[in-house]
Amino acid sequence: MEGRSFATKRVALLLSFIVACVFLFFVVRPPMPSFERPKTQGKFIIKPETKSVPKSIPKSIPYTPKPLPDNKLCSPSQIHQKQRVQDYCKLLLSEEITGGLFSQTTKVDTQNGHPIYAYKSGDIVSEHLIRGGWEQREFMALLKSAEKWATKKGFKNEEVIFVDIGANLGVYTLGFAEKGFSVISFEAGLVNNILINRVLCDVPEFQERITLYDFGLGHEESICSFFSHDINKADGHLHCSTDFDEVWKPPAGYIVRDVVKVFRLDDVINDPAVLSKIGAVKMDTEGYEALIVEGGKNFFNSKIPYIFSEAQPGMTTEKGGNLLEYWKTMKDAGYFATCERTGGVKEIDPAAFVAAGHYDCLLIHESVKE
Repeated sequence: MEGRSFATKRVALLLSFIVACVFLFFVVRPPMPSFERPKTQGKFIIKPETKSVPKSIPKSIPYTPKPLPDNKLCSPSQIHQKQRVQDYCKLLLSEEITGGLFSQTTKVDTQNGHPIYAYKSGDIVSEHLIRGGWEQREFMALLKSAEKWATKKGFKNEEVIFVDIGANLGVYTLGFAEKGFSVISFEAGLVNNILINRVLCDVPEFQERITLYDFGLGHEESICSFFSHDINKADGHLHCSTDFDEVWKPPAGYIVRDVVKVFRLDDVINDPAVLSKIGAVKMDTEGYEALIVEGGKNFFNSKIPYIFSEAQPGMTTEKGGNLLEYWKTMKDAGYFATCERTGGVKEIDPAAFVAAGHYDCLLIHESVKE
């Protein structure tokens, strides 16, 4: 009788947890901002094994790591919900659930005043964070620009939205949240999402400020392989296709970490009330920037004051993007640029910028250019 009673309790507990997950997904809504989600998006499903991904995806891809066996955890993107966050965070602290993920990481106290989780080895951003910081100069320049715009508009920081496209481990996402900004963050990598969510568990006030989405952005809806190098684990690349029956293997040294969905930015953020409150954008997606701009022309034509964007010619071509069109779109949208290889704010000359091979640039809209 005792054994039967114990088994009954376990079944009841499991059913209760399933109900909690369903409640999180279907009932509770994000506190801010409210904008239309892609209609075809469906559920976010954690994919610990090949059996849980669509049948059309080839079984030969080595889906690693497998941090969440048996789908025991609700989607990481649900962390911003107000209710049942504690239950989520307790599960996130379980090494059995996360497959030993956090034993591979270390908690770092950043210069910006918030914690962040970094890999102990095998990741470039993590190594910099452990030694002192990552892109601190670029972060502070974008932050000061956003704060200046907010002051001119008479907004408090919490009334201004920062959009982080390609969050990685969350340096910019968490940094802007620490300064009180509302943040919309996109990070397609499952493990990167979990590491950011762990910080949200540690710092409860961030749960109100950050909306984290676990899909990528591009020029069209598609299913993509998310892959990275073993010496740079968090630095995700995308290989996308509308037909996953094709035979594709990642370049030597790279491992496919996950299979993710990609949507057009204009299908995700299109509410004028939200667009009018965006003070700054950071976009760093390892060559996918041109495709994101192609799928987000209305977004980038909404007079966002400051955009910090990477634009590497080689990677852009590899990912199927057109860097010349990228710069033409930004010029037509009214942007000037100051890039790491030029210095000073210059008018965008698309052909010259492509030829110069500009990488990191701060784009300044003509409405705020001094």
